[in-house]
This record gives sequence, structure tokens and C-alpha cells, in this order.
Amino acid sequence: METAKFILYLKRIGVSVSLSDGQLRLRAEQDIPELVLAEVRERKPALIALLSEKLDQAGRADVIIPAPEQESYPLSHAQQRFWILSQSEAGSRAYNIPGVLLFEGELDIAVFSRALDFVISRHESLRTVFRQNESGDIRQYILPDDAFPLPLQIFDLSDETNHEAALTAMFDEEQETVFDLESGPLLRTRIVRLGAARHAFFYTMHHIISDGWSLVVLTREIIQAYNCYKQGHGPVLPSLPLQYKDYAQWQHSEQQQSYFLQQEEYWLQQFSGPLPVLELPFAKRRPALRTFRGASLARPLSTPMLNQLKDLCVKEECTLFMGLLAGLNALFFKYTGQEDIILGTPVAGREHPGLEDQIGLYINSLALRTRFEASDSFLSLLRKEKTVLINAYRHQAYPYDKLVARLTPPKDTGRQPLFDILVGMQNQASANIYDRKAIFDGLLVSVPEGMRTAGSHFDVSFTFVEAAGGLELVVIYNTDIFNDRDISDLFDCYQELMLHAVGDPGQRLSSLSWIGAAAQQQLEPFSGIHQLPQLPAAMMAPDLFEAQARATPEAVALVHGSRKVSYRELNEAANRIAHYLREKQQVKPGQLVGLMGERSPELVSGLLGIWKAGAGYVPLDAGYPEERIVHMLTDAGIRLV
Repeated sequence: METAKFILYLKRIGVSVSLSDGQLRLRAEQDIPELVLAEVRERKPALIALLSEKLDQAGRADVIIPAPEQESYPLSHAQQRFWILSQSEAGSRAYNIPGVLLFEGELDIAVFSRALDFVISRHESLRTVFRQNESGDIRQYILPDDAFPLPLQIFDLSDETNHEAALTAMFDEEQETVFDLESGPLLRTRIVRLGAARHAFFYTMHHIISDGWSLVVLTREIIQAYNCYKQGHGPVLPSLPLQYKDYAQWQHSEQQQSYFLQQEEYWLQQFSGPLPVLELPFAKRRPALRTFRGASLARPLSTPMLNQLKDLCVKEECTLFMGLLAGLNALFFKYTGQEDIILGTPVAGREHPGLEDQIGLYINSLALRTRFEASDSFLSLLRKEKTVLINAYRHQAYPYDKLVARLTPPKDTGRQPLFDILVGMQNQASANIYDRKAIFDGLLVSVPEGMRTAGSHFDVSFTFVEAAGGLELVVIYNTDIFNDRDISDLFDCYQELMLHAVGDPGQRLSSLSWIGAAAQQQLEPFSGIHQLPQLPAAMMAPDLFEAQARATPEAVALVHGSRKVSYRELNEAANRIAHYLREKQQVKPGQLVGLMGERSPELVSGLLGIWKAGAGYVPLDAGYPEERIVHMLTDAGIRLV
């Protein structure tokens, strides 16, 4: 394969290759297969030669040029969305990005403060505020160094007996304290003294000026500047060729808009036709307005399963992430029966040279639409997932916010526009510098255990994190939609499904076993139910239920929390509802009746009662927007709910 074609191949599988100071750099959103890394090493001289030649040529159309000096600058596409989301206090609070480091050793606070000032002076994004101009447009304004004092707050908790509890409370406070986007600053820092040679450093930024990558840049450069000052000289860091305002201005340039139009064609084709909505059956009633209350769960994945999946992915020339994502789509199919699913995945959005060391909101979201059939094998689904991801990575420059604006999906204040589930992967190579202990000029740096953000921007987000000897799945979920038991069961079912999928990848999705140990335990009350004799194939569902109720009247029909309902009780309740509908409401066979209620035994008896009355039921969720409910009632001709 020619070197140029090999670079294109790398791009297709989500790996970008570039030169920085004559050194070859690889960047990937997910893991890079070992076979690919081996070939890169073999081709390294040819890759450097070709890339050097390209850099010597005339500038490219997509080169970011520094914006001319002006009073204010436009917002990037992502910033426009975050500005809107942050106009409510709850929304603004949800997009705080907090971090905390522990320092063991003699910390020179005066030098540390000086290092922090240097980094703030170096990155304009840390001195940016957002205001309305005379024309009514929201613009970003960059404040000069001398107009932007950011004192490093100092707290002394050395007398506290429980440092862990005090630090956790402070971390929670950081998440809850709202930023003023118009006045700034949008970075808060504090040093907490825990002892003579032990300190904690808290730093919190608003998402509109930063992302996860930016946290790493911030802490790394503070460490580098601190080291230099302690050694008696100024910081020696490469100059920044660009600032975030240049990127935002470039996004709105005529050349870039033309490029976006080329990429837009792919995304509009992917999302043509009705868009599926994924609704997991165990979710609670969705709040009418999005909330951000969250919790998290983290568990290791089975090592034998993971090893088998890695072998399968190598054989199919897939990344591990492709296999893990295919497993989640298979699981959601088992829960919902959907064969058309949209999930989201984050990408760094820093494919341009010069953005690697920037602090700013560069992250982009890719909406991944996977279509398959129940008769497909897991292997077939894996191959489809590979195609979906490769094509998405090839078109990743197109802003998610532009896609939402072009598609104009139905507005639902309780949901994200295109997907409610986010899936990502954190590789060991991309782990934060402070995920490992690092010494800098007499200090040992680490991250305190157990401090996770309390918010959830999505219904559920899955992050696969490389850990020692394996892989950990971290799940952050909205507690207004799911509880911890739901997520724990979901994890067990995912493990179970993946064990069977990698054991026999040719097995149909419809046949894959996926019930984990916890779910099996839930089914125990239903074991040993009397098997009915051969029944006519033409029997309707209400008749089948009636036959089961006659055969096993005291057997458990359903369980809701601690409550158990027998077939007799459920059948009697359904009969009462059926009689009421026929005699009091004059419901006719074939008529549609709306059914609205909490998930409960009463909801099931209502469903059966409507069937027994000869009618059909239309499920309605009180959490839906009022206009959506009215449309459903009108469209279905429903006169009774």
C-alpha cells in the first residue's frame, strides 16, 4: 500500500497522523490495534517524509488563520448551544467542569499562584466572557491581563479531623456554584491546606470555555510553569500559534462553511426519514423538563470476555470500541426490540495542527445511527458498526449543533435533540497526567479517590476506561429517570450478552442470551408455572391470559417493588375495568382508548381490561409535552383516557 493510501486508511479507522516539531504524532478517539501500530512504526520514515512535503506546500483551505484584532468575536457552534443551555441556573450549574489534585510535599503557594497567572495570561479562553453587543448578538469578549485578577483562594482545613469528608463537601460545592458568563471569571481555583506538607488544589471551569482535554492542558502547564519558577527561570513552553477566538472565527468563514456543506450531505443522508427514539422499558416517567441530577456506577468487565472480544476485533480489523459499541446496540435491541438506534459518542475535535495544547471547547459529538435486523448475527452487527464509525470519523468535522439545526427534530424539553445515551472510551494513552502519580519539583501529585461529578447531561453515558489489566465500565445516569438497581441490572445483562456474543459471534441477535444473575433472581417467583396444554393458534392475548389465570390462579403474575400480584388478582382487576368500559363508557370493539399512568400493577390491569373490552390501548406518558399528547389523541381519534 502506498504511503498516501495508508494515511487515508488510518483516517478511515479513526486515526489521524501529523507532524509536530519533526516528530510523528498519532491521535485516535479510540484504541489503536497493535497490528496498525506495528505498521506505523515500520512506515515511520516514509510517513515523516510525505507529511513534511505536504507542510512545505501552499496553505490548505482548512488552515485556521488568526482572527484580526477586534472588540469581540463570534461564538463557535458549540458555544452557542452552551450559552442557551446555561440561561437557566440548573443548566448553567450542570456544565461546571470540576477537578481536584492532591499535593504531597512542600508546596510553595506564592510560586504556584505565579504559575497559575502565567497560564491564564497564556490562554485567552481563560479570560473570556460572553455578552450581548449593541445588535443583540451574543459575542465573546477577551479581557486583558490587568483587567482580569484571579486571586487564588486559600483555605486551611489542617485542623479538620475528617479531611476526606471536608474535601468531598468542597468538591460538591464547586459543582453547585454558578458562574456568571457575562462578568467572569469562568475559572475558579483554590488551594486547601490539609497539613504542613499536604494540600489540595481545586479548579473548576465552565464548559463554554473548556472540555475534558482542556483540564489536562491546564494542570500540565501549571506544573511545567511551577517547575520553571522553582528552578529560577521563566516558563519554557512552545508559543501558541492560535487562540480559541481564531477557531471560532474560522468556523464561520466562507471557506469552512463550504467545507461543512460537503460534509453535511453525508449526515443528512444518514438521518433521512423518521428518527428513532430509544426508550428503555425500565425507565421512570421522564420529567417534562430535562434535569441533570446524576449518580455513577463503575465495574470491571469480565477479563475472559474481553480477551475473546479483542481476538474477534483483531480478526475483523475492528477497534475494541467498535465491538463494545456493537454489544450495547445488541443489548438495547434486546430491551426494546428496536432495529434502528441512535447513540452518541464524543470526539476531541482537535484534528487541526496547533489545537493540541489549547484550552477551549473543541469537543464535538457524533450521532451514530445503526440499522440492523433481529435475524442478523452479532458478527454482522459488528461489521455494520465498523462501517458506521469509520464513516462518522471521516465526517467528524461537521458540528453536531449544525446537524441538529438542519434536521429540526421535534422539540422535547425532556430530551436531548438526537440521542439520550452517550458512549465513549478512555484509553491508557489518553488518560490524564494525574491519573498516574507524577513528581514535580518535590511534590507528589495524585487524584483523591471517589470524587465524581454529580451531574448527568444524558439519560445514561457509558465510558469504557482502560484500567490495570483490563477494562472498567463507568456509567453515569440521570437519577430522575433510572435508579441504581436499573443500572446494576443493565450492567449484568451487558456482561451476559457479551459473553454469549463473543463465544458464538455467528449467533442471531434474536437468540442471544442476555439475562444476568440479578435478572434471573427476579424471575425466580415465576419459575415452576404450570405449562398450559396445546391451545388454538388463533387465540388472542386476553384469552391466553385468562387460560393461564384459570390454570394457576395463585401463581405470581407480576412483581412491582415488594408487591406481588397473582394471576387471580390481576384477572379480577382487569375484568372490573372491562365491565366498566363496556357498561359505563359504552366502549365498542375496535375502539382506541388512551392509557396513562405510572408503571404499576394498575397499569397492567388497565391494559388487560381494555383488551378484554374488545378495544385497543394507546400508551400515553404524562411526561410528554402537552402538544405531543394532544396530537396523539387527535391523530388516533381517542375520546376516552
